[in-house]
Amino acid sequence: MNSSQASKFIKIASEFSTSKNLGMNILYEIATMPESERDKPQQLSSGETKKSDEVTLA
Repeated sequence: MNSSQASKFIKIASEFSTSKNLGMNILYEIATMPESERDKPQQLSSGETKKSDEVTLA
């Protein structure tokens, strides 16, 4: 594992240690979003509204 990958894992672990249903790339994208954006509810294609940390892959 290179240092870039390790840094991503550390960031993910520190931000989302309880999120188990998301892939690493998605978790990294969420973890690096500004917190103000991360906390905004998002409209999903299903019509549901969820915050970024509540979205899972189906």
